This record gives sequence, C-alpha cells and structure tokens, in this order.
Amino acid sequence: MLSKVSAYIKRGAQAFATATRSRTEGLEDEVRFWDEWFRTKGPQWPDDYQNRINPDLPLSEYHRRFIDHLPQEETKILDVGAGPLTLLEKRHPSKRLMIQATDVLAEKYDELLLKYSIHPAVKTTFAEAEKPTDKFAENTFDLVNARNCLDHAVNPLEAVRQMLLVTKKGCFAVLDHAENEGENQGYHGLHQWNLTVVDGDFIVKGKGHAHAVNVSRRLAHLGDFQCSVKDKWVSVHIRKK
Repeated sequence: MLSKVSAYIKRGAQAFATATRSRTEGLEDEVRFWDEWFRTKGPQWPDDYQNRINPDLPLSEYHRRFIDHLPQEETKILDVGAGPLTLLEKRHPSKRLMIQATDVLAEKYDELLLKYSIHPAVKTTFAEAEKPTDKFAENTFDLVNARNCLDHAVNPLEAVRQMLLVTKKGCFAVLDHAENEGENQGYHGLHQWNLTVVDGDFIVKGKGHAHAVNVSRRLAHLGDFQCSVKDKWVSVHIRKK
C-alpha cells in the first residue's frame, strides 16, 4: 500500500515539475517575443507597435461603449496581462482615463523598455491575473480589459472571478481572445487553455481535462455574461452585479 502511495506522490511531483518547467519556458518565450517585437518595431504588426507607443490616440469605439454612459469624468481602467505596453488608447474626448496595466512579467518588461529607450505613457506593473485583489481594492475599476491573456493563465476561472471583484458594480469586464488557442498552438509554452462559447456560455477547457468549465454558470452570481464567437474570436462582456 505504501509503495502505491509513494508511486502516486512521485507521479504527482513529476507532473507538477513538468508543468512548472513548461510555464517557466513559456514565460521566457514571451520575453523573447517582445524583445524581438521591440527590436524590429513589430514587423508583422507595425500598426500595433505605433499605436502602443502613441500616447495621443483616442480610445477605440469598441471600448468607449462600455464607459461613455458613465457620469464621472475620471474613469479608471484596468488592463490585465497587458504586456510591456497596453494596447488601450490613452485619450477620450470628455473623460480623463486613468489606466492601470498589469502583467506577471512586468519586471522583465521594464528591462526591455530600458534596453530600447521606450518611455510609455502607461507603465505596466506586476500583478498575477489570478490576484489583482492583492494590489487593488474590490469595486475599483469602471472597466476591466483582458485580451489574449487568459489562455496564458494558471487558472482562467479564478482570473475572471478576480477581475470581476475589482470591477465596479454595474460596470464591465471585457474579455477578447482567439478561440481554442491552446489547441491552435499545440499546448506549447503558455498556451494551455482553450476558450470558446457553447450555447451562449463562456467555456474554458485545458488539455487532458475531462470536463470543460462553464465560466458563465460558475460566476453567474457575480455578473451577467454576454458571449459570442465571430471569425474564431471570442468576445465576452460581463456586467458586474
């Protein structure tokens, strides 16, 4: 009996070590990607590079629709998993945007910004996607944004739950991701989760997981979910209750 328990513990330790190693390698790959992106000024995405370093672009109509109706002039926005430079534009015709950008690799991104002499209008600071409440109080933000980052998370369900906690009541958390990116990327590096919409519900499933997680149902007590897929792009808009 003890030998069976020992074997079970050993297998568990080996699985944990493999997962940890894979994530560590994935984080290193992410830093290398951004290093190349800075060095070449986004060769495949030159507009993205220019937009991210431009401090004067007006906020997109897509994001404005979640905040334009709010009465306050100062609007607080959180961009989760923002990378070294938030993709959110910095200007609004009638509001003062207070953008907080967070990423688990913030320290490494600071080194890249220094290396390439980039001085961002919004500096990315450290926070894990699953732990924004370690840094921010609940009901702080008028809009929480997450784009192409949940498939990198250790626990996507907890990340969404935490995002909703720091969202103000009646305001939105907005999630936009490539569909089934874990499968598309062969579960390489950080790409460990598939995100999709089934029967109007937001679904997350990892490689080898027997059951998908219905995020819409699991977090229905926190928000009202509006979910869609178009051209293999998953959009989830959650209004905090």
